Amino acid sequence: MFGIGKKNRAVNVDRFDIISTDLHEFGGLHQIVKDKETGVLYYLANVGNGVGLTPLLGSDGKPIIEPVEDKTNSKNASGFRWGD
Repeated sequence: MFGIGKKNRAVNVDRFDIISTDLHEFGGLHQIVKDKETGVLYYLANVGNGVGLTPLLGSDGKPIIEPVEDKTNSKNASGFRWGD
């Protein structure tokens, strides 16, 4: 999914936004990460020698999805509108 394990394939680091970061009292790092392409939110835990990544789930058991930017209606720095 993220290109990990694919030989000679770079991971698109611009695909993800870090929404929040907390430091645990024992030195762990906890982050909420958003996939800009799908809007899915993930919980990332980095504690000691271990790292875990899981999607955030709502009370209905489905992944929490935030709206994503619609590139068809957004303008880039030059004023170009996608789809024009």
